[in-house]
Amino acid sequence: MTTSRRCCQSVIRCSTTASGCANGSRRAFSRVAPQQKDALPEYYESSSPELDAVLTKINSKILFPQHLNHEQRLLVYKKKNIPRLTNEPLFAQIGSVDQQLEPLDVRKDVPNQWEMIKQAVELSKEQDDWENLVKMLEGFHRAGIDVKTSRMLKIIRRANEAGMQHIVLSALQQAEHTGVSLRRPAILEAVLGSIHEKASSSGFDSASTKKALSLAEQVIELLELPAHKSKGRMEFGDPRASPLVISVPLELAASRVAFHPDGKDEDGKVATYAARLMAAFKQEGYSEKIHPGLLAKELPNVEEFSKLPKNKAARRERRYVIGHKIVQWIPVWNALKQSSAVLGKDMPDLELAKTIMGMIEERLKGSAEVIRKYSDAPEPEKTPSLVRMKEVDL
Repeated sequence: MTTSRRCCQSVIRCSTTASGCANGSRRAFSRVAPQQKDALPEYYESSSPELDAVLTKINSKILFPQHLNHEQRLLVYKKKNIPRLTNEPLFAQIGSVDQQLEPLDVRKDVPNQWEMIKQAVELSKEQDDWENLVKMLEGFHRAGIDVKTSRMLKIIRRANEAGMQHIVLSALQQAEHTGVSLRRPAILEAVLGSIHEKASSSGFDSASTKKALSLAEQVIELLELPAHKSKGRMEFGDPRASPLVISVPLELAASRVAFHPDGKDEDGKVATYAARLMAAFKQEGYSEKIHPGLLAKELPNVEEFSKLPKNKAARRERRYVIGHKIVQWIPVWNALKQSSAVLGKDMPDLELAKTIMGMIEERLKGSAEVIRKYSDAPEPEKTPSLVRMKEVDL
């Protein structure tokens, strides 16, 4: 246990040093700023009257009632008080604004939170719209309403698709106000995955890779903040010392050099992140995760997959799980490959790196075979996982 803790801490120390020296105190461009405590969100004018109406309804029908005290809630929700509220306007002060109390029928007047969030996401087109969604999340957080991880992920995915990665970063930078935290593993994975996709989908061109690396490094910095550190015992260890996390900035840094003839590791980022990645692999117990016997659980082979029922839904679900694992492990493999090429003999623990790379490559190829063999889709080779496999030329 002592050895494990010491190895983990060495990786984290590298993380702190690398991110602090390389990145300074950068922040993503965004006008979103924390609102007054206990105040309702004040939105920018959105791109459509429909979105304005949705945000207004969220404020008045979902968030506003949550700020009322017990007596005010009785006035709003009790049917017997309808005549009084109709004939005698009463107000509640929320923040610095006086809001009129109106009768609310829980079954008819209070909209479904998830439906309203979905509508707001679907109607968001411009940057101001996405910044309003950050304000909306802040409003939910202030009102004590927990937004489920799955719902946050929808916002993150759609924002990334709209090229608004900086807005996602803004929400993360204000985690104590928005509730969007990297301590939720699915959010950390989604954020890093979208950043990686930004570069890989461009063929790792210079501009996209540089921007993606900057975003990835800012995410690594955020992992040092209390709002993003896991509470209690972490099932898979500290994410700052996870190869699945460290491999993303390493692959981007190495690709920035390897794919561009004039590039050099002048800022030392490839060497720094490579040292961190190999230190992470050498943590006590972690090397077992890439042992062929245990890696099979992460990336099953054809024989194991064929033992499943011949139900199409079960096969489809299994393909999804395998494809998901492929997407997670490809940056690790490619990071090792590219950094070894850039650093040559200076690659930390070069022989171990080659061994790990070979193990991962073997399992990735087997997993791709599984997806091809058991796919019900007419053109399985066009699935995102297999397209990514071709991009790195396994």
